[in-house]
Amino acid sequence: MKKFHAYLIIFIFVFLPFSPLAASGGQIDFRSTQMGTSVRNTSGWVYDIVGERSNFSTGDDFHVLTRVYNIRSVDHFQIKQVITSSNTNETLYSPVYRPYGAYWAETYSWVNFGKLNSGSYTLRTYLSTDNSYYKEVSSKSFSVGSTYNNNYNYDHDYNYNYDYNYNYNNNYSPNYSYQWIRTGLGVNTSNDSKNVTDPRTSFRTTDNIRTLIKLTKIRDVQSFRVKQEVYNSSNNRVRSSESNTYYPNNRYWEYSFIDNNLGKLSEGDYTIRTFVKVNNGSYRQVSTTNIDVYNYRYNQYYSPRYDYSWTHSDNYLRHDGGYVYSLDNPKTSFRTNEDVVVLTKLSNIRDVNTLQIKHELFKNGSTRYKTLTSPIRNPNGDDWQYNYNYSNFGRVPAGNHKIKVYLKINNATWKLLDTISITVRDYNNYSNNYYNDPYYHYDWTKTGTEISATMNAYYNYAYYNY
Repeated sequence: MKKFHAYLIIFIFVFLPFSPLAASGGQIDFRSTQMGTSVRNTSGWVYDIVGERSNFSTGDDFHVLTRVYNIRSVDHFQIKQVITSSNTNETLYSPVYRPYGAYWAETYSWVNFGKLNSGSYTLRTYLSTDNSYYKEVSSKSFSVGSTYNNNYNYDHDYNYNYDYNYNYNNNYSPNYSYQWIRTGLGVNTSNDSKNVTDPRTSFRTTDNIRTLIKLTKIRDVQSFRVKQEVYNSSNNRVRSSESNTYYPNNRYWEYSFIDNNLGKLSEGDYTIRTFVKVNNGSYRQVSTTNIDVYNYRYNQYYSPRYDYSWTHSDNYLRHDGGYVYSLDNPKTSFRTNEDVVVLTKLSNIRDVNTLQIKHELFKNGSTRYKTLTSPIRNPNGDDWQYNYNYSNFGRVPAGNHKIKVYLKINNATWKLLDTISITVRDYNNYSNNYYNDPYYHYDWTKTGTEISATMNAYYNYAYYNY
């Protein structure tokens, strides 16, 4: 039997590529932030908090569940949770959610801060949309002590002071095999065998660090749980993340993948320690993994990468929703009474801090007539699947012209990407009636054994049906 699990649950309706072009005019409504001892899946992509409270024990895991809804015309957004006390300041980030302008009814996002020391705390929830600053949407106070009575069941079958004594009466002791842990920028969940996408052990300060753990041959296990702790070079724990409890219920599981998002870390060297707990026993460390995090702007390990897709021209730019743009009818032949619009597409943009596109129009192919430069785009080292930049040269004199396309990466020198040729004809020299431009639309050509035709005239328009 196979089983798959994820620490952070994302409510996603549509997956489309990412492309920042316009300022955000979207909307997200904040519904709630709840605190509890765990999170459970109630149905589909719906989740709720388990053991909701404001007083916690030092033995409790501190979970936070945030709900946002009515998400409209937003390319991407992220939720940040911050807990502070007199001696604690810890931040966890959600994944970057990407509606790409589509409507999302609601999203559930949760994090696990692990076990906390005694004290009085404040939890603040922040929301950032389309690379805007993080705006505080909620603030709650809570406390952690060593004497809180958690015998109350909260109607979710959790009893933290109860001593579980599992007696399975079978021929085997609980057993599993730890296979590996992998780190990278993402996890592919499109098939049964999960894998890490863009695997690496060196990360940027802007990266969300993803891990994937594989366990195999899980047998005679009632329940298990996985925990990861992150330690800095001074051996101080800076982050702790614990999965939900999973229930094989003594059935044999061939393998299980556990996917975790550790969020962003500041610059430095870190160790990830992975633990497994079986049947509510003690955690046992199964692996130690070393990673490093660098500041992209000052310590770039990777060369900038991108693919130049194309540059097309037309007289009209079409907005297809979100940050997706296209040309209504790409062409290279224009009249002097038409605008000349140029659209350039880049794709697979990685390890790029800034980029800028420049379009230069050369009259009759040799004389620079007009130069238009895009605003500076700021991937900040993040992966962008594509990006559009356009220029509107307005009405251009008659002639045979060339448009050169340039790209500047990370404030380096301009690089020539492409040269396209266009022809502009004098509108007033057409032999047809000035007020009636030649126009037609090609429908089709068909073959057959015979043709029957009918013609209906209506208001001087003819319709032929074959």
